Amino acid sequence: MKTRRMLSLLAVVLALTASLVTAAPAQAAQPTTLTDGSASALTNKGQPSPTGIAAMAWTPSMSPFYSPAEFAGRDMSTEERNYWLNNCPPQDACVAVGEGNGLHTVFFITRCDQRTLSNFIGDGAVTNTQIDNAQVVLKYQDGTKVRTIDANSKPTPVRVDWDPIYYLDPC
Repeated sequence: MKTRRMLSLLAVVLALTASLVTAAPAQAAQPTTLTDGSASALTNKGQPSPTGIAAMAWTPSMSPFYSPAEFAGRDMSTEERNYWLNNCPPQDACVAVGEGNGLHTVFFITRCDQRTLSNFIGDGAVTNTQIDNAQVVLKYQDGTKVRTIDANSKPTPVRVDWDPIYYLDPC
């Protein structure tokens, strides 16, 4: 009888544990945030990341970064990223990079200082709407030029493989 009671107690504990695991709330997707807290048009639709991919995500960054004149839209869907690349504000360089979870960051660059890139991995894109024929120059780790993206170049946006790129000179 003692064994039967122990087995019943064990079954109850296992059942309760299983119900707690399955009843845990799903983590909500974070909305798009801008480093300067503005531009509410850049909000994510609240769609969660595919299961298991969020653990592999990274946060792209560049230094120096001049806020509030410049800003970064984070956690953008592909549609949002494409919208901003195709509607880059005049006189900006818009730089898009993936976050590793199906979402994207778009940097809106206005100042002409070379930037060091971090977590720029895989494919991305650049739209250059600057004036006076300003060029966006992408560079290897040793500082040599990989490629140049002319102002108002066609096709826009220009696709970029970020893997070999360590520096970006926006003007």
